[in-house]
Amino acid sequence: MRTDRAAAVAELQRIYDDLPAVACKGRCADACTSIDMSGLERQRIRDRGVEIAPRLPVHELTTLDRFDRVPRCAALTVLNTCSVYEVRPLICRLFGAARGLRCEHGCVPDRELTDPEAFKLIAQVTELSKEAGL
Repeated sequence: MRTDRAAAVAELQRIYDDLPAVACKGRCADACTSIDMSGLERQRIRDRGVEIAPRLPVHELTTLDRFDRVPRCAALTVLNTCSVYEVRPLICRLFGAARGLRCEHGCVPDRELTDPEAFKLIAQVTELSKEAGL
């Protein structure tokens, strides 16, 4: 069944709204690098005028990391803030909220998601994107 984009965005927002709140200290710009996201999320960011490059393979990131050349996210401003914060993808929203994505700066969620819960949300967003044809 194909979902229209407006319905997909509404469902995506519902998923986002159900995520734990994180008491963010705003120090995570160093984690804003090559990430993966659904086509729907990528399109929403593109609609804001930002093109996020596809995620680099792990072996490339490892090589770049050795030379301190890991790419910054294209959505980061010169002040290390997110220029597309309102439409940031799920993986960014899970940072600090999921057990496997704990924040190294001490930001704490109001409840922590288990890794299986996080993977289930990623699968839901991926499927939603496919249903919207993105």
